[in-house]
Amino acid sequence: MKKFFASRNPVIPGDEEKSCWLYVTNCGYYRGITEDSRTVRSIGRSDYHLIYCKSGRILTGGQTLTDGDFRIYAPGELQDYTYAAGEQTS
Repeated sequence: MKKFFASRNPVIPGDEEKSCWLYVTNCGYYRGITEDSRTVRSIGRSDYHLIYCKSGRILTGGQTLTDGDFRIYAPGELQDYTYAAGEQTS
């Protein structure tokens, strides 16, 4: 898989290449949180949202993500997830 990191205006490849490109438009990182951190987006986001649990525990949609697990939210999908502080989640 080809990866391309862009800030605002990524160069869009030709139609024949679109199926093999991943554009990262935003990246965040939580670590050292001292209390549970919950995020709720009733109408989601306009893009896909990937949550990766490096360590600890993230509660999302009735599931628990632990070390190495991830969840992908589709555009417009309800998002409700909590980073567990007591687990040293990152």
